[in-house]
Amino acid sequence: MLSRRTIFVKAVTQAADKAMELAGGGAFYRSVGLERCFRDIQGARYHPVQEKPQTLLTGRFLMGLGFDA
Repeated sequence: MLSRRTIFVKAVTQAADKAMELAGGGAFYRSVGLERCFRDIQGARYHPVQEKPQTLLTGRFLMGLGFDA
């Protein structure tokens, strides 16, 4: 589930970046609505587990090493 979350966050972040790029400078105005969406999506990178620790955790689990570092 955590690895799927990482893939999802990457895809959504890239989509938000493209939307901001397409909208241009106006995307930063709150009235457009993209500013809040972009900001909220950025928070997904840090909740609940960041990408690198998640990758290590998944790798340890798949190798049968347990969750303790």
